[in-house]
Amino acid sequence: MRFAGLPRNHPTADGHADEMAAQMADAVQTTIADFAGLLAVLSADQFTCRSRIIPGSTIGQHVRHTLDHFRQLLAVVDPGHCTGRHGQAAVGHCCEGCTATSGCTATSSSSSSSSRSSSSSAAHNTIQSEPAKSQLWPTDDMVDYDARQRQLFLETDIDAALAALEATRLGLHRVLGSMDADAPVHLLATVVPIGPPVTLRSTVGREVWFALHHAIHHGALVRAICIEHGVGESAIPQHLGIAPSTIKHQLEVQQQSKHHQQHHDDQ
Repeated sequence: MRFAGLPRNHPTADGHADEMAAQMADAVQTTIADFAGLLAVLSADQFTCRSRIIPGSTIGQHVRHTLDHFRQLLAVVDPGHCTGRHGQAAVGHCCEGCTATSGCTATSSSSSSSSRSSSSSAAHNTIQSEPAKSQLWPTDDMVDYDARQRQLFLETDIDAALAALEATRLGLHRVLGSMDADAPVHLLATVVPIGPPVTLRSTVGREVWFALHHAIHHGALVRAICIEHGVGESAIPQHLGIAPSTIKHQLEVQQQSKHHQQHHDDQ
């Protein structure tokens, strides 16, 4: 089935889609920046050391798992996004053997030249140059997170993980800046261990939010492992692993407390 969504500049697209895409883009920026900011200060040992409080897992594994889900989504809604590790860069494409023109997550010792600091800085900055807005047509509208290919090198290579985070950021911004977030997609999901998967209706925006919420959840686990491994609180991004709704609630409580204190002082 071909993707049936309308581009955001279509005459029937309204302000609701623009506002949704803008909020989602902001969430993408914040979430990816939090992960990149942390990775920029971690040592290789901290990135790969196994946790005892979350048995058997490492920070690298949680980052790789998070990126796997983003990659599965981008493979459907952004077909120009490279999902493989092809090796040495080739003229005309992002890397050898790759047909994508942008957004490649491939990394190798011969093709990766960006440092941790530059990758982290790029993740915190807004996009300065993006491809011209155009209609992006996926080859299929079925998102299947269970079919993800686990790129295990991302569990141990911090520079590769940073490059993949930046490619993910660019890909999601490209999609949200070019397509209607209400555009429909289908989700293939395994809901029981025995039996066939089920097909659910969804939208581009809903799936981007799922991938972001999933990332936030794993960010919370990463935060716990960081504390276990002795990473200082000041080195952990303030909102890593904290849902926007929780941050909103905390701000409301602070505001109410401030208001009550002011009212008490006025009496």
